[in-house]
Amino acid sequence: MWTHQAWQGRFVPPSLPAARRLRAYAGWCNAVEGNTTFYATPTRDAVAGWVAQTDSDFRFVLKLPKIATHERRFAGVETEMRAFLDAIEPLGERAVLWTQLPRSFGPPALDALGRFLRRLPPGLPRAVEVRDPVFFTDADAASRLEATLTGANAEWVPFDTTLLFRSPPTSAAEQEAWRQKPQLPRRTRALTDRPIVRYLGRDSVDETIAGWEPWTTVVADWLREGRSPTVFLHTPDNRDAPRLARRFHHDVRTLVPDLDPLPEPEPVEPETLF
Repeated sequence: MWTHQAWQGRFVPPSLPAARRLRAYAGWCNAVEGNTTFYATPTRDAVAGWVAQTDSDFRFVLKLPKIATHERRFAGVETEMRAFLDAIEPLGERAVLWTQLPRSFGPPALDALGRFLRRLPPGLPRAVEVRDPVFFTDADAASRLEATLTGANAEWVPFDTTLLFRSPPTSAAEQEAWRQKPQLPRRTRALTDRPIVRYLGRDSVDETIAGWEPWTTVVADWLREGRSPTVFLHTPDNRDAPRLARRFHHDVRTLVPDLDPLPEPEPVEPETLF
């Protein structure tokens, strides 16, 4: 996301080379979702560049390759996973292994998921996002999933879209989100000491801020319990996501004053001809 076009000249300096945009983004936020890793494994040199551009507490929540999670459903993916894990090795424990599963992944596949998770490197945090509604509406299915994740020290990642689906879309971006995003109940239970939340708001900044209010309390409670959560704030077009992320952090910090502040972003000067 640090190359998101809408952020150029607003949150990162205009015309900044791609190899330096992550450094600029890291002045706004201290974690990033790695969606591109779902489609292609980065080179080890590229990952080393990510390390060089970020501080030691910056987290990379990296989506595992789709060949493992969607195409082969964990079967016969040793070569691909070995290449992926070797590529991200420079990140060390700053990497979180994020297994995002399709809606068609239901309770019958939990044993395969458990075996896969237990084979991942033990030193790396791991997290799983499921989209089959049965895990949210059937107590037995939810219990089985929690047991599978707990057995592999993995977190259950909630993707909170409840605000998005509360009323009909009012823009093209919201309509696209309605088509693509899952409509699932909000879930706030943490399984590990490093919970992850993905929150999707609306085009309206005011609605987005009001909609995340339940999460400020949940995250504050997690912090008081000694957990170290990671929260990602989205809107349908993500145009203001970095600023919203900082606002959320501020709202949580009003409840937990000893929470460390985020880094201060460098000023973004307007582009000139000379």
